[in-house]
This record gives sequence, C-alpha cells and structure tokens, in this order.
Amino acid sequence: MNAGAIPTTSSPGARRALPGLLLLPAALLAWPLPAVLADDPFPHLAGAGWVCLASIPTAALLAFAPRREDERVRGLSLLALVWAFVAAWVLARAPADEYEARRALALASAWPALFLGGAMLDAWGRRLFNRGLVLLSILWVGAAFLSSLETEELGGVLGNTGPLSQAALPGAVIGAWYVATRRGLFRLLGALACGLFLAHVALAPVHAGGAAFLVVLLASTLLSPWARSRVRVRRSLGILAALAVFVPIALRGDAPSAESAREDRAQADGEARAGDRGDLGGVEVRLLTWRRIPRLLRDHPAFGVGPGQFQRSFPPYRDPDEIERSRAGDCDAGIPEVDHAHNDYLQGLAELGLAGGGLWVLLLAFAARAALRGLGGADFTTISMSAAALALLVAGCFHSALSFQPASSAIGFVLFGAVLARDREHVGLRAGRWIARAALVVALAGALWAVPLVAHGRALAAYVAFNRAGDAPGAVRALQAVRESHPGSAPARLLALQIDRSPEALDAALLARPNDVNVLAARGFAFAILGETVEARRSWERALELAPGMPIVLRNLTELEYHSRNDARAREYLAALRAGGCATAPWTAAVGTELVLAGRWQAGARVLYDASLEELSPEILFAEADEGRREASRVLAHLAWARDQVADEDYRTAVRSYRQVLAPTKVLAAEGAPAARAELIAAYLLAGRSDDARAESAGFVLDEPTRSELPEWARSELARAGL
Repeated sequence: MNAGAIPTTSSPGARRALPGLLLLPAALLAWPLPAVLADDPFPHLAGAGWVCLASIPTAALLAFAPRREDERVRGLSLLALVWAFVAAWVLARAPADEYEARRALALASAWPALFLGGAMLDAWGRRLFNRGLVLLSILWVGAAFLSSLETEELGGVLGNTGPLSQAALPGAVIGAWYVATRRGLFRLLGALACGLFLAHVALAPVHAGGAAFLVVLLASTLLSPWARSRVRVRRSLGILAALAVFVPIALRGDAPSAESAREDRAQADGEARAGDRGDLGGVEVRLLTWRRIPRLLRDHPAFGVGPGQFQRSFPPYRDPDEIERSRAGDCDAGIPEVDHAHNDYLQGLAELGLAGGGLWVLLLAFAARAALRGLGGADFTTISMSAAALALLVAGCFHSALSFQPASSAIGFVLFGAVLARDREHVGLRAGRWIARAALVVALAGALWAVPLVAHGRALAAYVAFNRAGDAPGAVRALQAVRESHPGSAPARLLALQIDRSPEALDAALLARPNDVNVLAARGFAFAILGETVEARRSWERALELAPGMPIVLRNLTELEYHSRNDARAREYLAALRAGGCATAPWTAAVGTELVLAGRWQAGARVLYDASLEELSPEILFAEADEGRREASRVLAHLAWARDQVADEDYRTAVRSYRQVLAPTKVLAAEGAPAARAELIAAYLLAGRSDDARAESAGFVLDEPTRSELPEWARSELARAGL
C-alpha cells in the first residue's frame, strides 16, 4: 500500500451517506425549526448530549460497512487515550459537578466516530462535507440575524454569540476559498457565508472569531501554492482579510447591544445562570484568566481538577482585577462566572493535568501541523478543509471551541480526522474494522450520559417557557420536576434560587458549586433576614475572599458591621466601596439616614459625607438640597447647633435644638433614638428643668454602646443624676 492511501469504504451507499452523517451533529444543532436547544438556559450540556447521540449513526456505518483498505491514521491513538483518560476520571473519581462531568464524557465519546469518519472521507465526500459546512455557516448566522429582528440578540439557535461564531467559522473560511477560486453558485454561497460571518463578528461582537478568520486567511495567502501562483486567489484572499479588519470597525458604532438585550430578558426567561457570556470583557480578561491557570495546575499537577470541573474549581484562583473587568463597572449585578478557560489548550491542562492534558495538547498540535501542511497541498478540497481545521485551532487559543462548545467540537474532530488522514506521515492506530467497532461502543456508552443531558435540557427549557409566559405556578412545578428527576444537577439547583432563596436551597446549590460568589452572597442575605448574623457574615466574608471587590457583598457587610457596632470594620468596607466607585448616592443616603435616625450620628456622617460630624458645617448641612439625605442632614445640623449651644451655656436653646433632633428619629422608633434622648435629658438637667428630665427618662435605660457615643458633658450630667 502506498504512503498516501487512506481507509475508505467499498460500498457506494456508505460512501454517499458518510458526509451527511458526519454533518448530522452540527446540522441538528443548527436547524432552527424547531431548534433542539430552544429555551435551554445551559445549551452546552444538552448540546453535548445531542452531538453524542447524533454520532452513533456514523459509528454504526463505519463499524459495519464493507472496507476496501485499512491504513494507519495519525492521532487516532492519542484520541483514544484522551477519551480513556476522561472516562476513567469520570467513572472512577465521581466528580462533584456531576452534569458538567457528564457533558465532558458525552462530548468526548462522540469524537472517535467523528474523527474516524473524517479520516475515511474520500475526495467526493470531502467536497460534499465542505459544501455542507458553508451551508451550515449561512444557516447559523442567517437564522441569528432573522431572530434578532424579534429578540435583538445574535445568539441564534445556540443561545450565545460566541459558540455560534465558532460553529460558523469553518464554513466561513471554506466560503472564503470559494470566493477566491470558484465561480457561479459556489462563489455566491462563499460570499454570503463570509459576509454574514463578518457582519456577525462586528455586530455581536465576537472578536475571537474575526481574529481566527483573519489569521487563517493570512496563513493561506503565505503558505498555499494556489495563492502564491494565482493572482486572483491571492487578491481575493487579501481583500477578504482586509474586510475582516475593516467591517467590524465600520459596523461597530451601529452594533445592537446583543448581550445587553440578553441580560434584560434573562430574569424573565430563567436564563440568569446561563453559562458562557461571550467575551466576558475581552482580551484583558482572558489574559488575566490564563495567568492564574498555572496556579491551579500547580495544585493539581498530574490529573487536573477533573473533566467538566473547571467552573467549580477555578474561582479561588481568579485574579481580582479580572473579576473587576468582568463586572464591567456594574455595581448592582453579581459577578460573572468563568465556566471555561477560553482556551482549549489550557482547558485540557487544567481539567486533565499534565498526564491527560499533555495528550490533549499533543493531539491538537498534530492536527495543527497536518493543517499547516495541508495548506501547502495542490488539491483545493484539501487546502480549504485544512484552512477550516486551522481556523478552529486558532479559535481555540481564545475560546474553548473544541473542549466545551458542542457544535464547533463536532465539526472540528471531523476536520482533524480528515487532515491527519491526508498527512504523509502515517503513524498511529490502524483504522481497521475493530477500531471502527470500538468507536461505536464508545459512542453507545456515551449515550448513557447523553440521554440524561438531553432530558435535563428539555426539562429546564420547559421551566424557561413557563417563566417567559408569566405562569409562575407552572414554572415552580417544572423546576421541581427537574430537581426531582435530576437531583445532581448544579444548574437546576442554581435556577431554583430564582424562586426559592431559603438557606436550605442555597446550601444545596453550594454543595455543587461551593465557590460560587453569587450563591454565597445570596446565602448571607438569607441568613441576615433571619437575624443569624454569624452565618451571614461567614458567607459574605467567604464571598469577599473569592471576589474582593464585589459591591453587593461590600454593601451588605458595611450595613451588618454598622448595625453590629463594628464601626472600624464597616469603614474599611465602605472605603473599598468608594474606591470601586460603588458607594452610590441612593445607597449611602438610605444607609446614612438609617444610622442618623438611630442616633448613630458619627457613623451616619461618615456614610453620608465621608467626614466626621465635627468637620461638617451645620449651616451647610441644613441647606442640603439632596432629597435622599435631606432629613438626616437636618438632624445632624440641629445636633451640631445643640452641642454648640451647650458649649455656649445657652441651655434653653439647646433643648429646643435637641427636640428638633429627636422628632425625626421617632419615624424609626416610637421612643426615639437612645442617644438623642440621652442628650436631651442631659440638656434638661443643665437648663434646670429636672421635672422634664425625669419625665423624659421614664423607662429609659442607657446602654454602654449608646453611652460611649455621648459627649463628655452629657455623660457627666447623666451620671450625676443617677442615669
């Protein structure tokens, strides 16, 4: 057998069916009527299940179709070892985040069949597969634009702009080669795929997809003999590369806020916990995330944190600056979770360690080398398929397109099988009948995890549909059904917090995601409402360990410590809020006014004006124009005047001023603030109005915290009177 031979089937029917079956997993996720992931708040979970199930027909065809010749396929042994590593981790060690582990194993179980199917494509099959990718790219992006007319978001059938861009990327790259080398209908389809993709990149925006498209076109121009020897090809690829730069610049100013629209609809749709949120801040956030992964790997060097366990395990390693950038200046929102590494290579190392992750990175490196060699080939189909494979490998530097996102992963492993099978150095497992049957066994085993994922996704989608329709009882029933049928589901536990924030529900969510800062923040609030300040403080302090600048938690702790009279700690939290620009006027007005009306004048002044009471002018306080803090400011003004009048021995006027201080506090408590009553009693005594002092002191008990806030003259008078 010559070195260039590849395994194929001898059955014409099998040869004709194979390209369509290899496109089936991606086509299933691309089809909009009805979309299989419609309303699914966690589409990557059910999507992995659908990909695994849709790979079974391919595996069956490869296992039982007649064979003409067998050949060694580079990378097949590495892929088998990666799957074995993932399966052993999930089955032997029982990862805590059960459904993410199922997702990882189900998706990995589809890879051998798709990879082997790509390797067995003949020239006709590869051409047909390429054309299918172009059509899928048009379908994905075109449907997203049509749906955006109603929803104002560009996530399309995959529910998120990032995964959709990654899935459409290979077809757009092949479309670019159609524009450069073909005429008529194929050139038109290629131009449509490229145009839609670049518009989506600009308007979504999804910079990673645009960057990968640009890099691959430039690499094609430099490495492909077609581009070097044909002026029209070189010129066309150059124009498209230039458009990849200038179209986003031209359209960015008119871009609809797709992510903003998604966030506006999230609560009504039950999507508040939906996984990936696009770029999460862009390149800076990615760099800060990647910089912390070596620390995670240092603590889990050999075997990693486990397949699908990145989101659960990574929060303690997050960079505070990355958290602040992800928050994007929103003082009222929670902290966006990092559910994957936004890098396929680091994702593999983090989850599988140096042992399994090393195999994973080596597999992708082999695929990258084969794709680069394929760009230098003379066959158009091989060149365009190699460019598409390289595009996903480049996108994997900025996103987890292969290890996390089902649609792009399903496409990628077919492409990798195809380009590695065409590589001249065939070193690897022989693609014989027993290998094909092993791939079928793997896919069927993966179905054991895939079926529950699909059922889980449909159950969650039902909850979202009830929520959107405003049927609260139906939503509760749907969510309860999810929790009963999928008790190990972290997503179901997290979604349950939208309708049940009891300590029990929050603790259940923390069992699956113990480092979720948003759940910790909500847990602290639940215990604070119950008056259990120790548990509230413990939850909020843990949240601050994970996200030091989280505004919601800083606000809650500021209020808790002021109410607990731990003023020094409260001032530290308040200073952190001010440093982050989140000590907003409405919040400071509300908290400061509550403190002032409770007689906590110094604390209230610190919150309202970031100054001590002695530093404030009573005239300026009394003239306060801000409606939110006017009442508290006038109380402080009258208090300052009263103390000045006592110092001037004008006790009669001081009594009147103290009455002005005391009157508003009765809004808060019928007996008025203790400190205000105490100083009024002392002023009565100084004014010689002992009867009024006795009447005011009836039933009054001066506790030590209140006593410590009084001026010395008031403490002396009260002590002299036996109060």
